[in-house]
Amino acid sequence: MSNADARESAHVHWLLLGSRSAEPSGRRFVLDAESFADAFQKADMKATVDLGPALGAAQAHPVELGFQKLRDYSLKHVLASLPTLATLRKLADDMGGPSSRRPSEEAALARVVELVGEGPLAAELRRLFSGEAAPTKACVAG
Repeated sequence: MSNADARESAHVHWLLLGSRSAEPSGRRFVLDAESFADAFQKADMKATVDLGPALGAAQAHPVELGFQKLRDYSLKHVLASLPTLATLRKLADDMGGPSSRRPSEEAALARVVELVGEGPLAAELRRLFSGEAAPTKACVAG
């Protein structure tokens, strides 16, 4: 069997659970290679997520994610669809890269504050840039 034949004959069973409407239809259907892309796009999968706590933002940072293709679930595509995440990722890459591309500490901190505000992320960067030791957690003997 060739690789193409193996891909065509592979069976994947998906169980999708979630409220897409007030009254679920219980509809079952078969997706094949031809109908998968069309069905996935018609499903119009979207989610609104608050990234604020995960980013260490000063306030809520709601974003809407949309998935029109299966590849939209990849990290690369999620980052590309959310400008704040793409910018933070580039800043992190620049800070870890060659010194010629590395922004100054002040510029990096200013960029973070511009993107997510004066929250926990900005506070942690200030602490790191100042050379202050990380706070230690209290150990309770039991």
